[in-house]
Amino acid sequence: MFWLAINSWSGGQFVQLMIIAIWPSYARLPNAVPASQGATTSDFLSFFIFWVIQLPFIFIHPSKLKLVFNIKAAVVPVVAIGTLIWAVKIAGPQAGPILRASRNRAPAGKLRFIAFCTSATAVQGTWATLSLNIGDFSRYCRSPRSNWIQIFAFPLINTTVSLCAAISATCAYAVYNEDLYQPYDILAKWNTSPGGRAAMFLGSLAWALSNVTNNITANSISAANDLCSLAPKHVNIKRGQLVAVTVGVWAFVPWKILASAENFLAFMSSYSIVLAPIAMLMVIDFYVVKKKKFNIYEMYKPFGIYRYTKGWNWRAYVALACTVAPNMPGMVHAIDPTTEIGNIKYVYMVSNLVAYAIVIPVYLLLNKIWPAPETIVDEPVHDIIDDKDEFDSHSDISPAQSGFLDEKAV
Repeated sequence: MFWLAINSWSGGQFVQLMIIAIWPSYARLPNAVPASQGATTSDFLSFFIFWVIQLPFIFIHPSKLKLVFNIKAAVVPVVAIGTLIWAVKIAGPQAGPILRASRNRAPAGKLRFIAFCTSATAVQGTWATLSLNIGDFSRYCRSPRSNWIQIFAFPLINTTVSLCAAISATCAYAVYNEDLYQPYDILAKWNTSPGGRAAMFLGSLAWALSNVTNNITANSISAANDLCSLAPKHVNIKRGQLVAVTVGVWAFVPWKILASAENFLAFMSSYSIVLAPIAMLMVIDFYVVKKKKFNIYEMYKPFGIYRYTKGWNWRAYVALACTVAPNMPGMVHAIDPTTEIGNIKYVYMVSNLVAYAIVIPVYLLLNKIWPAPETIVDEPVHDIIDDKDEFDSHSDISPAQSGFLDEKAV
């Protein structure tokens, strides 16, 4: 839900730019929001408009939005590259020197290592989320092999976009002396002429479309699946998405998180201390402990072989606690730099590496000493069908509601 909220607020900023491009007076809308919120009336109104536009899409199955995804895939790279070209052009002769100067101004020695580790941890935080919920939407692929291309596509696309953003922001800083680290910050600088406003409108439209598609596929469906697992008798995919889009988007106060680049990086690094080890636990359990052999049918049985101890795999929770504990002081310091914790703050700067180094041996050791033999199967079972109707992976209902599970047992 965090990324659902962040993307929705960003989408609202793009809506604001589109409205300003048509009616410039919208930028001067009287503000009635307290300064402590870090946002204005026009910000919240635009946020609400984007939310209203986005809401109907959750009632459309992702498989029926292929045209929208294709349009987004075509126009967003054009806008990103166009923004890069614009930034280099306005920097003019300064472009080369400013890029070289930014490299020369990079910290050296210990400070460089700290800056690298902090940035790498923040970036890994975004991937930790995706690594956990990618199965929620990759299940719509035609075959399991369709996923393998993402190994190359995701790093290539994200690296390219990050490079365009870094160069654009650096060149824009040379002209405006501002840190423009968000696409809408740069697009707002195009509001200088009729042609510039037209470009601002089209660019904002492309980014807003991108935010809608990302929210529907990667964010709202993932949140909905989690809610379905918590209450399968009462929540289906659509209801879960509705809860995520209505409650989650507003509850995360994204305008506070995006108030500055420092806040954003601190938040991304903080939640990754939990998500990264969870992702690694899933990998180790699948490849090492279970050796890629699962009985899928048993996963949908409330009292099946994967129930562990009253529904809890305590080994995973112990390993997770051992991993999170060393990083907690660093997280507190990152959120409140006035809190002095000594040199342990450096552990947090490589929190993901620390997490992997702890969670892997601890989880394997616990499974060695206290194994769960009932969860180990000789051969994988993927295709057993219940006497009731087979659960459709493209359906919008939860397994319990489909009849795949025995609801009385649930």
